[in-house]
Amino acid sequence: MRNRLIHEYWGTSLEMIYEVSVFEMEDLLKYIYLLREKLKY
Repeated sequence: MRNRLIHEYWGTSLEMIYEVSVFEMEDLLKYIYLLREKLKY
C-alpha cells in the first residue's frame, strides 16, 4: 500500500517504471556482453 501511495504521489505508474527498468536492463546486458567480448581477447 505504501509503495502505491508513493507512486501516485510522484505521478508514476508501475507499468511505466517496469518499462523503464526493462529498457535499462537491455542496455546493461548489451554492455556486459561487450565487456565480456573485450575481455576474451
